[in-house]
Amino acid sequence: MPAAARETFARLTGVRAPVAALVLGGFPGREHYGHHLTLLAGAPFKANREMADRYDALCRTLGEAGRRAVLAAGVPEDPAELWEPGGTTAAAERMAAVWNGLVGAAEHTDEELAGALEAELGLPDAWARALPAGRPPAGTSLGEDGLVLVGSRTGGVGLHHAAPDGAAGALVDPRLPAHHLAASVIAWALTERPVGDPAARGALILYGRLRAQLERPDALVPLGGFFAELAGIAAADPAFTPYAGTVLPCPQPPGEGVRAPSTVLDDGLFVVAVPRGDSFLRPAALADPERMARAERIAATVREGYLLTVLRRHRDLLDGLARLAARATATPVPEGRYEADPVLSAPALVAEVAAVLGTGPDAAALHLQLLALARPTDRAVRRWNGWTPARHKAAQAELLATGAVESGKRARAGRTLFVPGEWTEAKAPHLPVETAKLDAYLASASGTTLHPPLWRLLAPVPPHELFARAWAERGRPRA
Repeated sequence: MPAAARETFARLTGVRAPVAALVLGGFPGREHYGHHLTLLAGAPFKANREMADRYDALCRTLGEAGRRAVLAAGVPEDPAELWEPGGTTAAAERMAAVWNGLVGAAEHTDEELAGALEAELGLPDAWARALPAGRPPAGTSLGEDGLVLVGSRTGGVGLHHAAPDGAAGALVDPRLPAHHLAASVIAWALTERPVGDPAARGALILYGRLRAQLERPDALVPLGGFFAELAGIAAADPAFTPYAGTVLPCPQPPGEGVRAPSTVLDDGLFVVAVPRGDSFLRPAALADPERMARAERIAATVREGYLLTVLRRHRDLLDGLARLAARATATPVPEGRYEADPVLSAPALVAEVAAVLGTGPDAAALHLQLLALARPTDRAVRRWNGWTPARHKAAQAELLATGAVESGKRARAGRTLFVPGEWTEAKAPHLPVETAKLDAYLASASGTTLHPPLWRLLAPVPPHELFARAWAERGRPRA
């Protein structure tokens, strides 16, 4: 079947493109499961394991009679019509009508967006359907239904989503706050997608929902660890008073050696279980200069200043998301182009870099991308800049001749030009990266393990800010 027919069937039924190809291809299959998967993975179907499983489930739902009915709908009274212009598309429309009558239509999935979300963030296609509408997928909570603290068997407390009846729902993983995934998708869409893209427009709506949730006084974010020193400070500081929010008792018997549950204290920004040390912050208080200054003084004394680093990263991430949203609403970058192209997002800086390096604007733009961006693979640079391979190679050669970068082969880098300096061999799902870039991304590394604040190593601020910072700190020659 031609591509137009497959696209029509997918649009009308909501199935993914590989499933549409399989249906219009006559519901192919093999008895032997391994052979079956091999057939489905090959051209023209190109169905991965997940798509193959969906296809098989739909085939079972339809049954043999249903599959025959769908195929029969594709055959017109005069089969010669299939070879007329638009004949196969009309057949796909008829098949889709029968399909929808048997199993129902699903929401349409943008194939390109679904592929990008899967490849770059490892997210399911439910996000491709939800993001353009400015919402998370069903079952993905931002915490908008409320959060409650619940006693644990260890004597501390954990943060849970609130169930509709006020009871404790799912635990919020201390390493993955309720806003974590949505914030990651927002940052990705506003920096990696073209300006004006439906995903970017949806990300702005989603950001508004996320901001409204985080500004609620009852919103809490787990700090991702036990801070016994903070618990000791809270116990002795009269500014910490009993937490006024909901604290549900532990639903299970206490663990061995636990004599009594912790008391939860609150100073307006920190919420702490005393003496256990489970700690949370109230994001709405981060914008209060007095509360933030007090919190920084306290955090500087906890675990040799580690808590201060954590606190500031939370603040900087939320500030960065706000700047990303503000930039997206008033950007000089034309629709269809990318913030990651400094010729469009930071033209004055490109001119300065070109003057300093003695190059044209292409080489200067490439230098800024290599200097500032975490994933400037050759493929990404060509997409961002709209370059052909020949133009890219010319810019690479011109930049390399300046001595500002070095050339070589590095595993999984996806590029051959690098900024001199330390290199972090980050393991998957991240790409390896110049170590000097990590601070700007609010990230750190332990050997090959990256610790970014988002789902991937994503820009936490608008790219033009990253370009300016990288050039000022590591690019511009010192006087």
